Amino acid sequence: MKTQVIQLESHDDLISARDKIAWSKAPRLLLVWPRKGRVLERELDLLELQRYTQSLGSQLGVVTGSGQVRQFARELGIPVFSNPAQAQRKSWRRSRGRRRLDRELLSERKVDAAALREQFARLKSVRGEPVWVRIVAFLSGVLAIFALVLFFWPSARMELTPQRLDQSIGLDLRASPEIASVNPAGGMPAYPVTIIVEGTDQQASSGSTAVPDLPAIGQVELSNLTESEISIPAGTVVATLDLPPLRFEIREDGKLAAGLGKKISLPVRALVPGSKGNVPAGSLRAIEGSLGLQAEVTNPGSMYSGADRISPAPTENDYQRLRERMVEALQSTAKEDMLRKLSKSQRFLEGTLKINKILTETAAPQVKQPGDFARLTLRIEYTAWFVEENDLQAIARTALEANRPAGYVPLNSAIAVDFNGPVAMADDGTANWKAKAARQLEADWNNLTAARMVVGLPPGLAAKNLEQQLSLARPARIVLNPNWWIRMPFLSFRIEVVRQ
Repeated sequence: MKTQVIQLESHDDLISARDKIAWSKAPRLLLVWPRKGRVLERELDLLELQRYTQSLGSQLGVVTGSGQVRQFARELGIPVFSNPAQAQRKSWRRSRGRRRLDRELLSERKVDAAALREQFARLKSVRGEPVWVRIVAFLSGVLAIFALVLFFWPSARMELTPQRLDQSIGLDLRASPEIASVNPAGGMPAYPVTIIVEGTDQQASSGSTAVPDLPAIGQVELSNLTESEISIPAGTVVATLDLPPLRFEIREDGKLAAGLGKKISLPVRALVPGSKGNVPAGSLRAIEGSLGLQAEVTNPGSMYSGADRISPAPTENDYQRLRERMVEALQSTAKEDMLRKLSKSQRFLEGTLKINKILTETAAPQVKQPGDFARLTLRIEYTAWFVEENDLQAIARTALEANRPAGYVPLNSAIAVDFNGPVAMADDGTANWKAKAARQLEADWNNLTAARMVVGLPPGLAAKNLEQQLSLARPARIVLNPNWWIRMPFLSFRIEVVRQ
């Protein structure tokens, strides 16, 4: 039959031995005691291990050099071996000592009827205690139970409103990216935020400029430089010798008769309108194209009818005013965008908002160019600073704690920090502003202290004591249970304190 050998250690106890047995599935379990150390030497330990092994459906055997353990094992019917090899060879029969022990136990359980009759008669002959003693004992027990009920049964509910007050203090704060951490003097780190905004605006032009309106007209005279007839097509361009030249076109076809010095007069019109075309006589001297080698041109009279008209045009002042207005509008847009970008735990420092750089600026039309409106497009990068709400809270809490009245504690962790003035940039490059920190305080006492003050007192006196010893906003409200009870409970844990 399979035998599981379990080696005990010098530090094992009953619990660890049971744990080792629990892992075994063999029908026979052999516990081997260590050579040194005293382990499980009580008979009760062996009995417990035997019963636990039997509950698992296995049989227990032991290998030990302790005479005491061997003796207890034989009395309990546990097989004892000198070594594990012997346990493997021999059968695990129940020892005779165990059978003798069972017979002794059975014999002790036999009932002696004669002895029982004698004992009953002896008890019957004993005279009882006097009646008054038994009555007094009974009443004492009843009164004791009644006293315990009265002591533990009553309860009370006290509704107390601690006195509260508002605490506030002014703060002088400053912030800069150069400040690494919060300091008690009011300094804190500032963090930059950048935003790019773009916009276009326009306004009516306040200036004016002359705009060419009607082209100049007149007559030119062409002279033949050859012996051949020359055709003069309409559209032939003649011009002045100025730089740049003023150009005119011949409006009709013509034929220049053959012969040196032959002449013809033809109408012309300026290609560019405006009063500039009203040139004096003799100004037109050049013929464009190959025809200029065959003939020469001049204007016997001045050109006329060229005219200008006055048109609105933007000035430099128009764009300057437009630029100032747009910068202000885009700054408001940048502020709104930054506020949306920041989280609730970040506080925007408005006084630090400024233009970082103008990325693009486009004006159309240009100054003194005709146009009813001056139109300007700007793309600007703005920068500003923000501070963390936790830093503001830390500075405010330090200042408030340094000035907290004695006997009061904060009602909660909430501290309101409001800016009292604008944020301004100082000469040292830091942002400076004033703020106000405020919170609520309440009287410093706990519920257990209040309950212990009124233990066993009449309700009226209890309320008076509470009013005198605690800072209450209004008189205490006490409710007893049962409501006809005349005193506060004698146990403080039977008094419920509710803060209003």
